[in-house]
This record gives sequence, structure tokens and C-alpha cells, in this order.
Amino acid sequence: MKPKSPDLKGSKFITTAVIGALALKLLVSFTIDYGIDSGVNVALDVLMMSVGTIYIIANLNKIKRSNIRILIAIAIYTIYIIAVESFFGNAIEAIVYYSRFTAPILLYIMLISFTKSNQMTSNAKAIIYLITALSLLGLTFMPFNENHGLQMLPTYFSGLHKSSYIAAAALSGAIFLLIKQNKLSYSLLVCSVILLYFLWFGWGVRTALVFTLTFIMFWWILNLNGFAKIVALLLACIILPIAYIELASEVDLNQFSSGRLGMWLTKYDMFYNASMLNKLFGQGYGSDLVEIIGWWGEKDSHNNLIQITTEYGVFGLMIMLGTIATIYNSLTSNVSKALIIAYLSTTMISNGLAFRILPGYVFVLMLATIEVHMRSRVGNK
Repeated sequence: MKPKSPDLKGSKFITTAVIGALALKLLVSFTIDYGIDSGVNVALDVLMMSVGTIYIIANLNKIKRSNIRILIAIAIYTIYIIAVESFFGNAIEAIVYYSRFTAPILLYIMLISFTKSNQMTSNAKAIIYLITALSLLGLTFMPFNENHGLQMLPTYFSGLHKSSYIAAAALSGAIFLLIKQNKLSYSLLVCSVILLYFLWFGWGVRTALVFTLTFIMFWWILNLNGFAKIVALLLACIILPIAYIELASEVDLNQFSSGRLGMWLTKYDMFYNASMLNKLFGQGYGSDLVEIIGWWGEKDSHNNLIQITTEYGVFGLMIMLGTIATIYNSLTSNVSKALIIAYLSTTMISNGLAFRILPGYVFVLMLATIEVHMRSRVGNK
């Protein structure tokens, strides 16, 4: 049975407007590197969140039950943060910061519920082309970057890591469309090559590369049959520890991880020595920022899962992981699930996609595009 396409009044206009706002956010993101406080950027965030929320509420009865569960999950997440912060007094700052996690999810619900497959694909392509063009444009007027003592190419999107996550998310959508479309798109192929070059050679941000490789690897693994899937997972469980042991014998892992291991051990000590209430409910917004030897100034955990545990305890971590699991369980295709696993991998080893709002918007656009496209293919069989 072919799934019913969304046919709500104004849905095409609303989703086009939101994607237009995303395009504008991408266009003005370079201003931060020049010390320009872009009120336009903040206004666009408010616009996207308010329009998305109002339209979702107005059409709540048209949303699938699985997506309603996601809305409930992010509502619980937000209420929990407000409740905890009532004891620490940083509720407004915390809500603004953690909207980086919830706002893209709201955009995903809107796109997945109210956008047709052909419109979604057109929107995704337009954003991929824009990201590629702006990445190239950044070479002409933005300053060079430095990463691990090496000079890296300029980035348009205000920061090496943000740019890498944006490019990696766009690349995942481009790869999917290249493989799944009936006709080869040379423009998407060119964009994929350019974005991959930036990620691998031009910028060298390891977490973004891990995201791309994890997406491709799990897309392959999840599409294997039952026995082959088990073998592939067992091999991964055997090979990864051996590779870790060999790596540990050759290099200083703390240095290799840019000091992350030292920071994570510090956070373990903080958690171990905290009271039971702090273990369960955290120590409030900002408590993740500490100063340790070898890192300049106060730094966060560079691990979103440790960060949420430090600030909002075990319950906060469970609510966050439960929200991601709810999204995962709502997905109908293996390729969509592989993309969520790649998303989760970035939260485990760095300041990943979970708390980066602009890359998060690009990510959920690609996720919604993949999911809607795969549902339409199943419906047409």
C-alpha cells in the first residue's frame, strides 16, 4: 500500500519558508568569524522554531504516533532541564543552549510529517549545492585555519568544526541521493568529491570523518542478512580492541585524542566524588566547564554524553539517549538508522552534532530526505 502523501493546507509554503531560513542561516554564518554579532542569525532560529512549533501543534492530529512520541520525549527533556535548573538558577541560559538539541528535532518532525518526497529531495539538493558553493567561496576571503599545529583551508561557516559537521551532513545526503536516484547526477557527484576533499584533506576534523565512515559502514552492516550481520559485528568487536591495544603501544593516547582522555578521567573523578543527588540530577548548567593541565582555559568534556551527565546527571543522560532512541525506533529504513548511529558516534567522542544547531539543521534535513525517499520507494513497490 502506498503511503499517503502529506496534503495539508500551506505545508509546501511553510516547509519552503523554513528551508529558506536555513539557507539564510548558512549565508550569514561567516559573520561570526569577523566579530559581527548577527542578530539575523538569532532571529532566523526564533523564526524556524516558532513557525515549526505552531504548525506542528495546529496539525497535531495529522502526525504519526511514532513522531508524537518524539515530541513527548523532547518535551520531557525540556521540562527536566527547567526543573533541575530551578535549583541552580540558570534556566534561561540552559534552555537556550539545549535548544541546540531540540530545535533541529522539531524541524525534523515538521519535514517528515508535512513534506512530499519530491519537494524534500529538491530542498536537500538545493542545500547541498549551497553548502558546496559557500565552502568554495570561503577560500577567497576567509582566513586559514589551524588544526593540530597544521595549517588548514579557510572555512565559510564560522569555525573549522562547525564547517566540517555541515559538510559531513551534506555529504551523507549527497551520497544517498547519488546511490538511490535512478539517474546519475553529475552535479551531486561533483559536490560529493568537493565536500569529501574538504573533509579529508582541507580541514582534517577527525570527528566529521568518523561520522561519514560510520554512516557508510553501518549502512552496509544493517543491510546484511541475519548471519552476515552478526559476523560483521563480531569482527568489529574483535578488530577494534586489537587496534586500540596496538595504537596504545605506539602513541600517547591522551595526546592523540587532543587531551580528551585526560579530560574524561577528570570528569569521572568529578562524578565519582559527587553526592548521590548530583550523580542522579547533575550539577547544573555550566558545571561541565573545568580547567585541567594541558588545556588552555576552561573547557567542556568534548563528549556530549559526559557533558549531559555532568550537568544533568544519570537521569538527564537517560532522557537524552531515550529521545535519540525514540527517533531511531521511528525510522523505517536501514540507511536512516545508519545516519542516526553516525550522529550518535559524534556525541561520544567530541562536541558532536547533538549540541551544534546549524549542523543539526542540515543533518535532520538529510535524515528526513532519506526517510521520506525510502518510504516512497517502499510504497511504490
